[in-house]
Amino acid sequence: MCFNDTLKTKYCKFRNYVSNTIKSAKTSYLSKKFEECKSNNNEKWKFITNLITKKPTEQSPSLIKKQDATGTTIELTEPSEIVESFNEFFVSVGEKLASTLPESPRSFEYYFEQAPENRYFEFYEIGPPEILSIIDSLETKKATGHDMISTRAIKENRSTLLPVSVELVNLIIKCSF
Repeated sequence: MCFNDTLKTKYCKFRNYVSNTIKSAKTSYLSKKFEECKSNNNEKWKFITNLITKKPTEQSPSLIKKQDATGTTIELTEPSEIVESFNEFFVSVGEKLASTLPESPRSFEYYFEQAPENRYFEFYEIGPPEILSIIDSLETKKATGHDMISTRAIKENRSTLLPVSVELVNLIIKCSF
């Protein structure tokens, strides 16, 4: 069985290592920013206020603009209209994307007939180049995810995160069944 105490201990050590690295990076960043504005009291207080001000975690849009069927831009302000507009978009996005793809000369059954006898799918372990490629492809101007870790922090600490990430992804691949 893949889930044993050794793997759990290894995971906990990696998790703690990553958490400590992130804390250290945040501390370093905040110290540097505070040092930059130490001679300007206005900037210093703006910085402190920004740090301690609780920011809303969720906020619904109060206005969206969209084009109607005739191409005219309309503004939606009613929450139910906004929700319906998002729903229409996400329900139709797959169909619209599929309509842009070229028609396949073969039906899906062809691929079942051509499948090898063993008919199983296998993941292979990855190495540092694959993780580096993924890290390098991250856009730094995007918002953080649920973990609140910015892509900038990930990119700046990639040499530290690389071995941990490779090990963790390979453990996930190994233990998946």
